[in-house]
Amino acid sequence: MKIGIIGCGVIGSGFATHFSKQHSLLLYDIDKNSSTALANSLGPKAEVAQSLKDLTTGTAVTMLAVKPQCLNDVGEALSSGIHVDHLFISTLAGVTVERLKQHFSSVPILRIMPHIACFHHQGVIALVEDAKLSEK
Repeated sequence: MKIGIIGCGVIGSGFATHFSKQHSLLLYDIDKNSSTALANSLGPKAEVAQSLKDLTTGTAVTMLAVKPQCLNDVGEALSSGIHVDHLFISTLAGVTVERLKQHFSSVPILRIMPHIACFHHQGVIALVEDAKLSEK
């Protein structure tokens, strides 16, 4: 599966490192140096997306790992490139599924609150699911 990750800071990088063990990745960060450095560190399974729109092409899952105040900009940039079979995973603190639905109404959303210790296999992740999310 190909996973897109928007935001290559601590949370995005932690998930990218974990996901890259079994999946290919498409990475995007407003700071191209961050996404390029992360892709280089992860090897051939990771590529850098040139734009947010490019990120959703060919990916089955998109993870939002940006600051909550970036949601409007990201939502506007992605609104036309999202397909119904896409899954959105949000790590945005304090942003409810209902608010995410304002931007991504056609796709299932999984809201997660990871703890930084998760990246050392010592933490837990709280989950809030959208009604559109299926077992699959």
